[in-house]
Amino acid sequence: MNFNEIYSYCGTLGKLQDGNLPTSLIKLGEETGELNEAYLRSIEYKSSEGTDPVMDMKKECADGIIMLLDIAQKLEMSENELYELLEEKLEKWRVKYSLV
Repeated sequence: MNFNEIYSYCGTLGKLQDGNLPTSLIKLGEETGELNEAYLRSIEYKSSEGTDPVMDMKKECADGIIMLLDIAQKLEMSENELYELLEEKLEKWRVKYSLV
């Protein structure tokens, strides 16, 4: 899948789940919590028998990105607008940290 297909698919999944913004925001929080939990397992703060905490963190990152893309679509953000805003925000970080 290319990014355009992924973006479209995330919006479709969001509509199938429930279709409203508050639910998607709560789900994003849940995914963030799961990422934090996987991190705690990776530093052995929490038991992780039979799992790969680093792979779990990677999977939770993907889940979080899916939810963010769903939320972006619920806010009627086009792919072009998303790219423009990402470039704008990345430029701010580049300037802040003097990256050339």
